[in-house]
Amino acid sequence: MCIKLQESAPEACYVHFETLSNRKSNSMELVFPLQFIVYDDGHFCDVTGLVEYINERTKRLHVVDSKGDTNLVKFMDIVNIKRK
Repeated sequence: MCIKLQESAPEACYVHFETLSNRKSNSMELVFPLQFIVYDDGHFCDVTGLVEYINERTKRLHVVDSKGDTNLVKFMDIVNIKRK
């Protein structure tokens, strides 16, 4: 689900990035789903699922949703993460 809210991409600060990093690491260790709010081409999208893999080379998360589909989420496009 995507909602168009603004034209310019949000800017993340270092503290915000560290908080998001800790949440995704905890999710992988404790195996609970996360809800990602992702900025994509002028829209905010909701991606919910389990973090299966963190690809440091391409700077993307592999998030598996409830249907079994893998969503590739760029680190820099993540606006917020919530525990589901």
